[in-house]
Amino acid sequence: MPKIKYIIIFTLSVNILFSQDCFAPDEKIWQNPWQSCQQSSNPNSDYGQSHWIMYNLGEIRLLSKSWIWNCNDPKKLSQGFADIKVDYSSDGVNWTYWDDFYCPKANGDLVYPGFSGPDLQGIKAQFILLSVISTHGDGDCASLSDIKFNLLPGYEEGVTSSTLQITNEDKSFHVYPNPCHDIIYISGDLSRAVEFNIYNVIGRLQAKGSLLKINSINIENLQSGTYFIHLGQEVHRIFKI
Repeated sequence: MPKIKYIIIFTLSVNILFSQDCFAPDEKIWQNPWQSCQQSSNPNSDYGQSHWIMYNLGEIRLLSKSWIWNCNDPKKLSQGFADIKVDYSSDGVNWTYWDDFYCPKANGDLVYPGFSGPDLQGIKAQFILLSVISTHGDGDCASLSDIKFNLLPGYEEGVTSSTLQITNEDKSFHVYPNPCHDIIYISGDLSRAVEFNIYNVIGRLQAKGSLLKINSINIENLQSGTYFIHLGQEVHRIFKI
């Protein structure tokens, strides 16, 4: 099955907080960490192949503080992020380097409060990219439990738990060709109905339907640009030309 290098997908939910400093511990935060065990092409081409995770906030937002929960699975603490690079972008193509950041190792306890993440005070961006430089000892995999972003006043209504996150984690469907023109094809198990929804970069639904033993979607009515296709629980990004 071919792998399309433009496919970047992710399913972990993101939480956006609007208070400045209130971050409650989550006793279940270690149960479903995100994990990447295969490096792939970083959205910032300067970084080459790496473990990375990119957050799409739906549209340009005015950011503030963040809070991070590292991988807290007692059996996978060494996979937690250690040194990372933080970049931000308004279009997902042109990136601005913020700084390197160190993520403390989690403790593996049932109640894990996390730690203060990058302070992005005053930065305007739609995309935030975390690129892993090192983990806490694991040489193959990188893992993260959760991250929460604050927005400055005036942007309270926009970002919710449905915010897209994108990473290089392998999933069961592939979307091709990418870039595409009028028709896209889906490879994977379509023996039962798979619902799809296509959103533009500001989160507005553009098309929806169901795939059952049919592996193509006609997108000739969509304008050129970037879109996000939800296939069941997966999210894929495509570029229409």
